[in-house]
Amino acid sequence: MKKLLTMIGAITLGATTTTNVAGCECSPTKNNEDKKIDLNTIITDKNLDSIYIGQAEKVTKSQILEKIKAKNTSVAKLTENDFEFIGESATGKNSTIIGKNNYKNEVSLTFNNNNFKAIDINGIANNAIIQNIKKNNNLTYISTTDGHIYKSIDNKKFTPITVIKGTINSLNSDKDGNIYVTSSGDDNVYKINNMDVLTKMTGTTGTIKALTVDKRGNIYAGSSNGNFYQSTDKETFTIKKNIGYAIWNLTIAPNGTIYVATPSGIFKSINNGKEFDSIYSTPTTKSLTVDNNNNIYFGNNNGSIYKSTDGTTFTQMKIVVSGVVTNLTTDKDGNIYAVNKNSRGNDSVYKSINNNTFTAMTGTTGTINSLIIDNNNNIYVAGAVKNKATIYLSEKLSH
Repeated sequence: MKKLLTMIGAITLGATTTTNVAGCECSPTKNNEDKKIDLNTIITDKNLDSIYIGQAEKVTKSQILEKIKAKNTSVAKLTENDFEFIGESATGKNSTIIGKNNYKNEVSLTFNNNNFKAIDINGIANNAIIQNIKKNNNLTYISTTDGHIYKSIDNKKFTPITVIKGTINSLNSDKDGNIYVTSSGDDNVYKINNMDVLTKMTGTTGTIKALTVDKRGNIYAGSSNGNFYQSTDKETFTIKKNIGYAIWNLTIAPNGTIYVATPSGIFKSINNGKEFDSIYSTPTTKSLTVDNNNNIYFGNNNGSIYKSTDGTTFTQMKIVVSGVVTNLTTDKDGNIYAVNKNSRGNDSVYKSINNNTFTAMTGTTGTINSLIIDNNNNIYVAGAVKNKATIYLSEKLSH
């Protein structure tokens, strides 16, 4: 009987969650943990270089996984369900992932978030520097500092369509697909129709530095001699007003108010250019734009940006940069973008999502001469890196 009870006890003990083997208690849970793969043994290259995130604020788990697989060949079976993404640091320089399911342990990854990516472009002459870029429907137009104008249907392969003497100051378009070009080489305004035919518009004198088109298709231009012009037939300009100062820049608000930047400050017209009133005295205005709510912004050559909600009173926005604010524009969501040029030849793009504070966007290098936003809120910046034409793109990615 005693021997039988001992045997029954041994059987009962073997059915419990603990088994005594050679004096060691081993848990099945611990055994399963031991069978898991240590992420550190398969993710050996933890430097993910750069991750393109477009206009998003941070990376996603899928982007992290894509980069891990690109850098490590032994993680082919790893899925998004196999790790937790703890998140990135405030500087976007590192991140931690923790294994789960068949994987275990933490892995610290390093990378840079890039808002912009370079487009692989071709067809542009060697040593060409892009001065202006313009989107017109599905076409992309660029002008270079040597007077060439190119066109592309895919943002990549560019074909030359014409050459204009001198430096091209501005590139603009209307709703009919016409492109308007101003040049300081012969002080003329040109129109390129949708068949790429170039014609010279008449009626202007002096160097035309600024040109824009309103929603009705009327064209406005500002001259170095202070003349403010309008064209309603897309062939001939007439003088609306001489402001008395060279016109550096001009823009038109959705409500029809016209703003111009001069060496004496900013002027505005509420009667389609018949009369202009001085609204802000500053001799250093380099960029000018308006948003969909008729707010106006200008940037100067000491890195400052100002905003007015009433077209009269300006307040300084928060941006900590040195150098010249050469480009300002807004998107459909009300975000503001600025290009800051510095003496080091490595210009920067800044963005404000709260109409007050600007933060730097990442992923660009070299000289930036132009910034535009297309109808889908994608951002293009153009210029050159080491005298090679360069276009960067920041997309409105959906995650």
